[in-house]
Amino acid sequence: MKIGIDSGALCGPRLGNYIFTENLLKALIKFDKKNKYFLYSFCNKPVRLKLNKNFIYKKLLPKKGWLKFRVSLAEKINKKDIFLALNQAIPYTKASIISFSHGTSFIKYKKFYLQNYIRLKRQLDNMINKSKFIIVSSKKVKSELIKYGAKTHQTKIINFGIPNDMLTTSKRSPKKYFLFVGVNQKIKNIKFIINRFKEFLKFKKDYKLILVLNNFIKSNNKNIKILSNISRQRLQKLYLSANAYLSASYYESFNFPILEALSQKCPVISLKSSVIPEMQKYVNIANNSKEFLKLMQRSVNNDLKTVNINVIKRKFSWNNYVKKLYLLFNRNDKILK
Repeated sequence: MKIGIDSGALCGPRLGNYIFTENLLKALIKFDKKNKYFLYSFCNKPVRLKLNKNFIYKKLLPKKGWLKFRVSLAEKINKKDIFLALNQAIPYTKASIISFSHGTSFIKYKKFYLQNYIRLKRQLDNMINKSKFIIVSSKKVKSELIKYGAKTHQTKIINFGIPNDMLTTSKRSPKKYFLFVGVNQKIKNIKFIINRFKEFLKFKKDYKLILVLNNFIKSNNKNIKILSNISRQRLQKLYLSANAYLSASYYESFNFPILEALSQKCPVISLKSSVIPEMQKYVNIANNSKEFLKLMQRSVNNDLKTVNINVIKRKFSWNNYVKKLYLLFNRNDKILK
């Protein structure tokens, strides 16, 4: 089969969509030696991505109207059997479409997406109308999509895997700081984390909060450190040494940083809204600000839930992900929920 893939996320910042795209492609390259893949992008191939003869990286320009016109033209010229719409938007194609939904946060929290709401809603409507299958990362998202109008048999759950660069871990050596990793958007509820940390300082004054964000912002609090554009190697070390990882998003469809923290043996403190059902048993969950602060205080004495790394690796595996995706390529989807 010929399979087209929207790989445009590889041209953006190395955040959620980039991590997802990169790890999925690496897993497919390792697993599938039979089908031929065409990776559509508008930038040069990342050095980290090693391709074999079955995978062709196609840089298509111009960037303006890239998916709607340029990718659509490539699909028309060279017809594919399947198109993987990794980033929710779908080009014109006669291929069977497998799309990937990253959640409905823009519907639940429209106030945070006023500039992009119409575009995101149009993409979701198009996805439901045109996709043979819609892949979601959690049963939470599947329930939301079905409520919105997707068909039950159309929507399939496949949990993401631990990013490849977080599969190895070293000996943990906790230090006096809490950690948050993510984009600086209101949906992430970073202000909640900062306020709880300020309350925590009344309990322990020698701790710090490290925020790893997509852009640099200045902090006037000497106990709060802002980092941006750091390497993945440095991020791994931060997970290893953090007293605990903090998450308080209003909404998450998966939450890679929580999984990354768990893979590095770092305890996670999270509001329930910020963690998907499949991860909840591995996380220290708070229902409100009072419980969140109490968990932060307990972390000082190592009194938090920890996880078995081998269990996490088995449950959240890219190898398992592509095996299940491969079933959909061949329409053998009955075992997928």
